Amino acid sequence: MRQAWQRLLVAGMVIATCCGGLPAARAEVSAPQVREALQRAIGYLRREQRGKGDWVDLGQGGYQGGVTALCCLALLEAGVPPDDTAIRKALNYLRTVDTKKTYVVALQTMVFCRAGQVVDRTRIRSLVRWLQDTQNTSEGVSRGAWGYSGGPGTDNSNSQFAVLALYEAERAGFEVQPRTWQLALGYWRRAQNTNGSWGYQVRGPGLGSMTCAGLASLVIALDSQAISGAAIEGDECECRSSEPDERVEKALAWLGRNFSVTRNPKEVVRGPAIGSQRWLYYYLYGIERVGRVTARRFFYGRDRRDQGDLQRYDWYREGADFLVRKQNPDGSWEGDIPQHPQVGTALALLFLSKGRRPVLVSKLRRDGDWDLVRHDLFNLTRYTERKWKMPLTWQTMDAEKATADDYAQTPVLFLSGSDTFRFTPQQRQELRRYVEQGGFIFADACCDGEGFDRAFRAELREIFPEAGYELKPLEAQHPIWSIDERIDPRFVDPDDRWLWGVDF
Repeated sequence: MRQAWQRLLVAGMVIATCCGGLPAARAEVSAPQVREALQRAIGYLRREQRGKGDWVDLGQGGYQGGVTALCCLALLEAGVPPDDTAIRKALNYLRTVDTKKTYVVALQTMVFCRAGQVVDRTRIRSLVRWLQDTQNTSEGVSRGAWGYSGGPGTDNSNSQFAVLALYEAERAGFEVQPRTWQLALGYWRRAQNTNGSWGYQVRGPGLGSMTCAGLASLVIALDSQAISGAAIEGDECECRSSEPDERVEKALAWLGRNFSVTRNPKEVVRGPAIGSQRWLYYYLYGIERVGRVTARRFFYGRDRRDQGDLQRYDWYREGADFLVRKQNPDGSWEGDIPQHPQVGTALALLFLSKGRRPVLVSKLRRDGDWDLVRHDLFNLTRYTERKWKMPLTWQTMDAEKATADDYAQTPVLFLSGSDTFRFTPQQRQELRRYVEQGGFIFADACCDGEGFDRAFRAELREIFPEAGYELKPLEAQHPIWSIDERIDPRFVDPDDRWLWGVDF
């Protein structure tokens, strides 16, 4: 194992380039347009905030604080800092709210976690405890779900918000009981339809909004139970199984087949899914959640009305283009509840705020064990966010479908694994074009990765056959050693942890 560990680290390599800005792959909606839409929406919500720090609640259903929590969360995600006057007033108001409704408690939890104020830590623990205590634990199909206020009736919308809140709490360092995640995982598995979709109720007709809710919740629950594909045991690297979940793939396929940003898809008994404007903005927020927790930039699918080529959907770009065009002159969106445009505006703002997060790195999905260490880039991104003090994201790219223009949306493309693999000639061509356009590839053979090491070296010779582009150890003066944090090569064993690469 010691020799294999050396091979793993020697095989870690980088194709180094002088990186400038990468070209945009599309131009339907521009970054300045999105930034302007964000600022106009922020301005609208600021104007609508009332003197106590709240926004107008919905009806008489006992949901005091729900709209305020949603608007405050949207402002925080859009980059308004916690010490901003509007946020401080909203937080102070939400600290007085004691509404025992799942939607409100979940949104309060997300707001307080996102704001990160020490004064709210005890409050967050109490909210997390309430969510765990109100989970349905009785036997039956709804075991593991949530309802409006802890009663026997449950649904997938309330359940999604509870899961999202517990996920944010766990990310913020608060404990969530393993049993809560186990019950939730069992529920979302049972509630999924055979075609990959979810409805509002268990086995109800598939809806785009509820399929997003189910998929995001399923991935979160799976990750809470997952054992990473690799672990350090003593001084050895041990591999563990990390197979993709079939239910996740089926849900992604359903969303790809029925993809739209202008309607909320709905399954019908016969024929293709239809859609409506009902809960469209809630659905768009769900797409953003799916994109973030699955690290997917694209959905793929063949519309059943057109059995032609596989379609690729850039969900963020298409959704942003739609929202920029639909925004009202005052910065609002009418959204799902026309008499309460604050709700539609907050949901649209939550979607668009995804664009504030630059992509740090992308993982290349290929045949074989491409995702042995499932949380590697997630953990790297969180570490870098804290270090750089800025919001970041990561994503996956599919080698079978991605083009050089797709790759151009990521500054670093990461490959890893332990087994052998081969790219097609077209895949090699796209990777070469990516590097020629300023891309940066980093590869790591993990878990006794002799097969990956041999395969990657062979692929590198195919992609860059010219003399002078051979893989070689990078000299101690190479800028890669100090590109962010200084690593002194004098303290790196050249036979153990040295970086190899190609300067292109």
